Order: sequence, then structure tokens, then C-alpha cells
Amino acid sequence: MAPFLNIIPLCIFLLIVLISASGSTAETNVLLTGQTLSHQAKLSYADTGVSLVMQHDCNLVTYNGQGTPTWHTNTAGKGYRECILSFTDNGRLVVRNPNGGQMWISSNANSKVSIIGPAVWSTSGIESNISSEIVPSIKNLKNSPIVYNILFSGQVLYNNGKLSDNGYSFIMKDDCELALENCNGLVSWSTWTKGNGQNCFARLSYKGELAVRADDYEPVWSSWASEEAPVGEYVLLMQQNGEAVIYGPEVWTNKHDKSGFIKMPISEK
Repeated sequence: MAPFLNIIPLCIFLLIVLISASGSTAETNVLLTGQTLSHQAKLSYADTGVSLVMQHDCNLVTYNGQGTPTWHTNTAGKGYRECILSFTDNGRLVVRNPNGGQMWISSNANSKVSIIGPAVWSTSGIESNISSEIVPSIKNLKNSPIVYNILFSGQVLYNNGKLSDNGYSFIMKDDCELALENCNGLVSWSTWTKGNGQNCFARLSYKGELAVRADDYEPVWSSWASEEAPVGEYVLLMQQNGEAVIYGPEVWTNKHDKSGFIKMPISEK
């Protein structure tokens, strides 16, 4: 699997790039490894106004819901137009001029733009096992997907809560079954745990494990994660191709890229 770029409507707006599968063009709020943003193209989330724009002047810029620039690569005014943003197989964002020259590249340092990856689990065929991890605190148990197609570490789905995209839904049903369905309700993947507990919920851990637990925290099902798995920020993505995939952990964020925070007017979009 390969990374992707996602835009979400938070108080602090985030644009996330995850390490996932190949492709050619960006889809809505997601950019996969091997995909590009051409000049004037953008990633955006619904009608929030939050966006990542590859501008005509070769500047890559994030905008908040009010249209105010909040971060940029400072690559405008270098004598080039019509640059392209690419997402490399090793999880780096690169702005290139029309001649293919590199104008900016994301670092591998540990917000608003983050790179997360690689894929660690998918509904497309990885076997699962029961996990003994205990949910650490009731404060984590909130039905809190803040993006229609993404669940972050520490968040949960319950009582028919779901992630959805392109007609596909990843649902934590109230009968304790976690299932992947298409727009006609046809199930293509399931935990087969219907009736195995009361008030069940699905939670994504900070080690990238997706687990279904009953009301008393009894383990019902788990995607399994190694004890050596790095602790960090993972995400579960309902992809447009009908697969649910876990990516992580975070490997870069522009939160610490001080050179890109806005200190001057930004030119045209």
C-alpha cells in the first residue's frame, strides 16, 4: 500500500499525507503515493473552505475556512510558473518546476500538514486476532470521527457510527459487528461478531490497532498490532476503492517547519 493527503475541518485545520497505494490524480481530500497536484489544483474538505493549493506561481499554500493563508512553501517569485506537487514512494512531498527541478521537499522530521504511513492493516485480506489491550480511559470513548472518511488514534465508532466515501461505508453496528458495505448494503468484509457483546465500540489505538470491544471492555475482535509497533498517530481511512486501511505513524508535520508559516502576503491562488 502507499501515503495520502487529507483535509479536515478542525479548529486547527490539518492536512494529512499518508503513505498508501499508487495512482495518478488526487481524490477530494486524499493524496496517495505516486499522485500529483498540478498547478491550480487543490485538496479540500467538503464546503469548509479549508484547502491545500498548488498555486500558479509555484507556491504550495494551506488556507483556512476564511480563505486566509496559514502556511506555504515560500516557492513563489523564483521565476517559474505551473509547478507540480508530487508525493514520492518514500513519503516525501516535492514541489517541482516545469523542467523537473526540485524547488521544495518535505523533511523527515517529527498541525497543519502531516505525512503518515505506511499502511499497516487493510480489509483486503489480512488475518486478525484477539487483542488483550485495555482501553485506558472512558474519556476516549466518544463517537468522534471528525472527517467523514477518517478515524484517528484514540477515536471510536459505536451505535452505527461509520466512515464513508464513494458509496462505501465502514460501520460499527449496534449488534456488535464491524462491517464494510457498498451503497446497496452488500457486505464485502466483516468481523463476524454479531451478537458477541452489548454496546460494542471500535477504537483505533496509538499503535495502529483497530479493536472491537464490548461495554465492559471485553475484547471481541482486533486487527492485531505487534508489541513492537511504534506509538504514534495512526489513521483509519475509508478509501474510494472500497478498502478500509490503517496508516501510520506520523513521519512528518509542518507544525515544526517554521520557515513555511506565513510572515508575508501570499500571492494569487
